[in-house]
Amino acid sequence: MSSQVPAWMSFIITFTYIFLIVLVSAGLPRRLNVVGRPDLGRAVLWRIGAFLTTWLSLVLILGLQGFFSPDPTARAPRIAYALIPFALSIGLFLLSTSFRRMVDGIPPQWTIGLQANRILGALFLVAFTQGLLPAQFAIPAGIGDVLVSLAAPFVAYLLIVKHPQARSIGLLWNTFGILDLLLAITLGVLTSPGQLHRLALNTPNLLMSAYPFVLIPAFGVPIWLLLHFFSLRELKQRRSI
Repeated sequence: MSSQVPAWMSFIITFTYIFLIVLVSAGLPRRLNVVGRPDLGRAVLWRIGAFLTTWLSLVLILGLQGFFSPDPTARAPRIAYALIPFALSIGLFLLSTSFRRMVDGIPPQWTIGLQANRILGALFLVAFTQGLLPAQFAIPAGIGDVLVSLAAPFVAYLLIVKHPQARSIGLLWNTFGILDLLLAITLGVLTSPGQLHRLALNTPNLLMSAYPFVLIPAFGVPIWLLLHFFSLRELKQRRSI
């Protein structure tokens, strides 16, 4: 399946996530300096960069080897293994005071702005027009991600300028973004070969389990969920935004 994907799509998806890791590793220290809390990121920041790099590298290697290819007899898709680093991240947040303090030092506009890279959802629509993805998945998941992506900079701007409705809009944006991800996950499972395959029976969703598109559900989606979690926490704590 990956052989049918244009090379430019592989480049865009891979580069986007590499750039995201670089942006977090390079931009977070500056962001913490701006808010007057430079000490928060020094102890754990390099570990975050290493963790994200290892995570992306594993998904990349396993994806190229076809590890995530759907198994019709499996109870759950192998892509569910991507929940392991996601669970580790949540565990780290709950158990590590330094990591939690660092997260609390990140302004919500920063975690929201990072989700502009969800413009990758536009590739779902392109892949659909090329007959590579079923409409039942590509259209709702693609449109949802594009809407979230396009709105992210505007929501971040409202928080920066302290608009009176910024917090409410931020909470609404996060809610919509999470629902979009949950819908995409559900449709991804229902359109892929497996025991839960209920949609797109004649044109199953094989692309999302192969490189490069597998990077989106196995790396991008968990990262986006984490960003939503962090920004919601910040918005709820900053009731005076």
